Amino acid sequence: MSQEVLEAGAPPKRDGFPAWVAWAIGGVLVVLITLGYALAIGDLVARTVTADRLLTQVEASEAAMKAAQDEFTATIEPYSAGDMTDADREQLRADLADVAARGRDAIAAAGVGVGAVSVLPWQGNIAEAREAYLRHNAAWVAYLDAASQDPDEWFREQRDVNTTFYEARDPLVQALTLFDITRGLDRIKVMYAESGEGGGGGQSA
Repeated sequence: MSQEVLEAGAPPKRDGFPAWVAWAIGGVLVVLITLGYALAIGDLVARTVTADRLLTQVEASEAAMKAAQDEFTATIEPYSAGDMTDADREQLRADLADVAARGRDAIAAAGVGVGAVSVLPWQGNIAEAREAYLRHNAAWVAYLDAASQDPDEWFREQRDVNTTFYEARDPLVQALTLFDITRGLDRIKVMYAESGEGGGGGQSA
């Protein structure tokens, strides 16, 4: 076998990076990919926890609204059976004013809880849901504040209460993560199914 044949069959010499450099680059890529996954999982967990905290505070606010409505119903029930005297009317008005004041304070306190939910700067959808629901909470506070001064307000149309309730629904849904391990969507569906118009048990227009 000639020298030319031997040289033609020999593998070509490579002038590329040494093997250790390729291994180092591969190791860096693995670390970066792992870090990327870790950050994504961490963000998912953070969003899930924050959305759950917000929804828990929203549920507390809705419970305060329902409690106010239940107390309103219990207050007027004894007067629904027969004729009312002037003294009865005055007493009922005073009782309804008290119910409104207590409900206002409880709902306002629940609103503080909603507003206190800490949202990271990049969690814009959760911040939007928080602000949307706070508008509903504020509408209820304004409604019951007015009713505490004029009990006839209990029986008047409350467009802001109703409108803000439904305007908050989509932002609350959009604040949930894709996996929704806290069953937030089911909780929102239950809240809206039970509340009807206006939230908190269905204070309707």
